[in-house]
Order: sequence, then C-alpha cells, then structure tokens
Amino acid sequence: MSDAPSLKCLRCQGELAPLGQETLVTGGSGPAAKFFLGQLAEMEEKNWIVSAYHCPNCHHVELFDAGQ
Repeated sequence: MSDAPSLKCLRCQGELAPLGQETLVTGGSGPAAKFFLGQLAEMEEKNWIVSAYHCPNCHHVELFDAGQ
C-alpha cells in the first residue's frame, strides 16, 4: 500500500489514477522552418516532463509538473 496522498479530481472529487510521466515539447517551429533551417529551427524547443493522472469517473485528465 502506498503512503502517497491520493489526488482528487477537480470536477467530481473522485480519486485520480496515475497514467505515468509524459514529455511535452514546447516552442520550436513548424515543418517549413525545419525544412529550410534544419536544427536551427529547433533551438527554442524545450522538453517539459509532466505526471499525468485521469479520473475513472468523469474521464478528466490532470497534468502536474514532474519537477525534474
């Protein structure tokens, strides 16, 4: 049994179930810029690692900063 506190859904107050961690890519450029500029177009891209949770009752999804 886990000692971590349970997270509650903001909509229905049900208990959130963990989905794991995901990496979101922010910034960067569109496909045309990547075609013409290559790696230079990707210099502003950042990776953001989040922990994802979902509510089995109302199917709401929550993302939290993984803080890494």
